[in-house]
Amino acid sequence: MSEPILTVNNLGKRFKLYHRKQDRIVEWLTLGKRQTHQDFWAVRGINFELQRGDFLGVLGHNGAGKSTLLKMLSGVLVPSEGDFHTNGRLLSLLELGTGTNPALSGRENIYNRAKIYGFDASEVDDRIEQIKDFSELGEFFEYPVSTYSSGMRSRLNFSAFAFLDCDLLILDEVLAVGDIFFKQKCYNRMDELIRNNTTIILVTHSVQYVNNFCNKTLVINAGEQAYWGEKEEGVRLYGRMRHKSLRTLSPQSLPDQAKQMQHIERVQRKLVQNNWQGEAIDWPDLDLFPTIAPIRKRNLVLEQFLMLNEAGEPTTVFEQGETATIYYTFQVVREAIEGKPAGSLLLFDSLNNLIHAKDNYQLDVGKELPLTLQPGSFIRFKQRITMNLQAKQYILKVRVLQIREEDDAREVIFSAEQASTFDVIVPIKNVLFAPFEGFVDLPGSSQVQWKTE
Repeated sequence: MSEPILTVNNLGKRFKLYHRKQDRIVEWLTLGKRQTHQDFWAVRGINFELQRGDFLGVLGHNGAGKSTLLKMLSGVLVPSEGDFHTNGRLLSLLELGTGTNPALSGRENIYNRAKIYGFDASEVDDRIEQIKDFSELGEFFEYPVSTYSSGMRSRLNFSAFAFLDCDLLILDEVLAVGDIFFKQKCYNRMDELIRNNTTIILVTHSVQYVNNFCNKTLVINAGEQAYWGEKEEGVRLYGRMRHKSLRTLSPQSLPDQAKQMQHIERVQRKLVQNNWQGEAIDWPDLDLFPTIAPIRKRNLVLEQFLMLNEAGEPTTVFEQGETATIYYTFQVVREAIEGKPAGSLLLFDSLNNLIHAKDNYQLDVGKELPLTLQPGSFIRFKQRITMNLQAKQYILKVRVLQIREEDDAREVIFSAEQASTFDVIVPIKNVLFAPFEGFVDLPGSSQVQWKTE
């Protein structure tokens, strides 16, 4: 095997946190003998290795340390411990627009930035028309960047980096802006670079991008390396991690958190009791549930919420065609519910378009529920959804309806607008062949005939 293009050994970055401005001065005047700061390790213990042509997707929650890692690899930050070694020319695009001079034209900015990165003008001469054509800026390529929109700046900057020769390209969420057609062009270009043995590191929150384009995954959690290796297991692990973080307790004072935890423990003890009425449900072990901060709206509290894949694992990542099972439990608080309750799950896309919604009555389940639920009562639902959806991210909302028996009138009495987000991805084992195209998979059939002479 050839020498790795990048080797990272136990890399870490520590920052000093000062509670007051004067604490920094005190520490400086005492030459460090009086320590007035707290150490904060943004990243620690990162180890991985990339070969030529690898495409690494870096996943992690906000604040996990992804950008700090890329800044160390790019030379912007000096590591506090560990080291890394690159074998070739490195280009790093951490923010679109960084290093752009608004007084210069697009063309002049390309030459200026290339010079900073050590490229000869002749190298840019050979690429400048490709950069111009790819950016689709037309005559604006000769105008000052100060006249550009943010989308035009993103086109200019990515186009430059996509056509300057390098061995390792580092990108930090740079495709979070721009129109969908330009994003598609960018990923097509990155695919060409990979085929030409360029190694790419991309930080993104999009599981779909990692699943479709990357062959390696690095998952970072709270500054530490949670996983490094093939993308399949990395995507699954990230889905499980994100499920646990969706309803974690907010950073309140310790006494408030203690009260929350005591409430959760009391409720879970009540939920374990085997005096449930109605249809038998194979309810998961309560230990599988993440610790949640209960969501209270009006007269109901969402006490439990869990999404499981077909393997019975808590996750927020599902393959197209996979059936998700959602469990959710409510407690009635102050006033009795007069009317039969119905649990409803609603799926929205990122533009807040309603994609799908069904309650248990529409599924012809639970119609024998009592007309009145007294305060202190619990009601829980199990609902399955087959993810025959376009591969993208969705928002899941939970509602409880109160249905009057005499006229079937429906009133929303609880609504958790962001109970969860989840991703639908093309099947991991066959990302080159999606089971369908478009937004949804509609039931249908097909027949075919042929005749040969």
